[in-house]
Amino acid sequence: MYTNTVPALLSKNVGNTLTNYKTWGGIIYNVKEGKNAAKGDGVTDDTTAIQDTINLAMQTGGVVYFPDGVYMVSQLTINKSVHMYSMGNATIKQIPFSGNLLNISGTGLEVWIDNLTFDGNYTAQSTSSMNYTINISGVGAPNDPFVFYAENCIFLNQCFTSVFARGDLSSAGMEHYYFTDCQFLSGSEGTPTYDPRYITVVDGANFTITDCIFDLLKTPTANGISGIFISTTDTANPFYSSVTIVNNTFRNCGRNASNALGVIDFYTFAENTLIQGNKFYNSIWSPIKGKTNSKSIIVADNFVDGSGSSPGININPATYGTTQDNFIIRNNIVRNAGGHGITVDALDSDNVGRLEVIGNIVDTCSGSGIYVIRAGSAVVSQNIVYNATSLGIHLTRSAGEFDVSDNIVAVTGSFGIYIDTNVTGVKAIIAHNQIKSPTRYGIYANQVTSLTIQGNIIDGVILSSSQVGIIFGNVTGAAIVTGNQVLNSGTTPLSVLGGPSTVADYVEWGNGWNGSNFYGAAAPTTGTWAVGDKVWNAAPAAGGYIGWVCTTTGTPGTWKGFGAIQA
Repeated sequence: MYTNTVPALLSKNVGNTLTNYKTWGGIIYNVKEGKNAAKGDGVTDDTTAIQDTINLAMQTGGVVYFPDGVYMVSQLTINKSVHMYSMGNATIKQIPFSGNLLNISGTGLEVWIDNLTFDGNYTAQSTSSMNYTINISGVGAPNDPFVFYAENCIFLNQCFTSVFARGDLSSAGMEHYYFTDCQFLSGSEGTPTYDPRYITVVDGANFTITDCIFDLLKTPTANGISGIFISTTDTANPFYSSVTIVNNTFRNCGRNASNALGVIDFYTFAENTLIQGNKFYNSIWSPIKGKTNSKSIIVADNFVDGSGSSPGININPATYGTTQDNFIIRNNIVRNAGGHGITVDALDSDNVGRLEVIGNIVDTCSGSGIYVIRAGSAVVSQNIVYNATSLGIHLTRSAGEFDVSDNIVAVTGSFGIYIDTNVTGVKAIIAHNQIKSPTRYGIYANQVTSLTIQGNIIDGVILSSSQVGIIFGNVTGAAIVTGNQVLNSGTTPLSVLGGPSTVADYVEWGNGWNGSNFYGAAAPTTGTWAVGDKVWNAAPAAGGYIGWVCTTTGTPGTWKGFGAIQA
């Protein structure tokens, strides 16, 4: 039943990955040895033989070794610490059975599964089966954590969920789940009445998923499968929950049914949520979708190509919990989104302390490139939006301070940049953006307390009564418009709703349509000049003028003094 030979695979220390956990070693139990040996022939029911081997290994915290083969089982149980592994060619396949393939439960366990293939065999199960391939219910404490670690495993043909992992809602809970270099492939797409997922994690667990592959291996023909579903509802104490999803690849995932699920779909109340460096291809619903009241959420460096008829990235706060500090959405690439490229709906301006949408690229979407609604203070900067059907950058019903700067917006629908807050106390800065070919307005701003529009370049607006380079109104405080260029001929590069007199403190100067600025000792008498050109007096004196302005284009045109200096 066992061998004392420890393969090189087992020489590694778990502590290299999980701090302060013991070295796996001791007795190794071979499931194909002993009086009641498993066959692994793909035909024989090996359930009893394998369970007996697991029971022996659990007595010592030992190792269960699976030689090459296909092991047919109904259901296995682990309730003590154990390590299961193969050299890479062993499959545990479920026979027709109404129940989970592997159940793991207990307090303070350390369970490590390495180099094994688990086959849920969904085509042999009941069409309504909601089996889990692995069902985990762990309980831990700060000095006795529960740890599950899956490495280099393959999960095939799941019924409902490949791995269902539950934490503990107690504030003392310490449950850790680690998945690395695993593959989740094929599986049942279910019916509209239930929603299959590859990984489901609920209730206050800390989990890390890195370098895994999720692939339905075909274009979904029914409702699809969600890749990762998260609900870390640790309402007692969020500090025991964290979410890390890094460097995974997802193909043909997402759930397009009555209860649509994203590829990564989360409802987290945790200390931190990190979704970084993942790749999504041919998703049938939002690749990154969720609600969170994590203290900090970072969505960064992800690549999205296709999102069905939904946004590429879609995030908003959970409806319970306290105000959270930061939403950071940086350096993502979103292509071919069926809805908005990136959506953040804060639900209420008090829910998010600070929002950063920085350095993202949105290339082709059926809605707005970047859509922010009901947020507090926000920075939307250094993004590139191209070919958005609706608006380039859209901020609405939000309160606080907004910095929309250094973005490039090209070939959009009606508006390049649109801000309409509909609340009081908003300060907006729209600066140094490049906007090309919107069909109506380059920049639109409405209902803000103070507004600065500075250094923007707008190209490709056909200036007419309905198409304007910059338009704003309902500014209750100061408005400054300076250093902007609208690179078209026409009469309306700038329009102020109700006229400039409706703005209490209005400054407009140095824009391309305000004319050029020169210095001299008198109004020009030679040369060709345009309306709006100014010559500032290089030697101002009492009784003179601060400068002269051209009021009629010509050679030298008509000039009038402005800014009389008291004698």
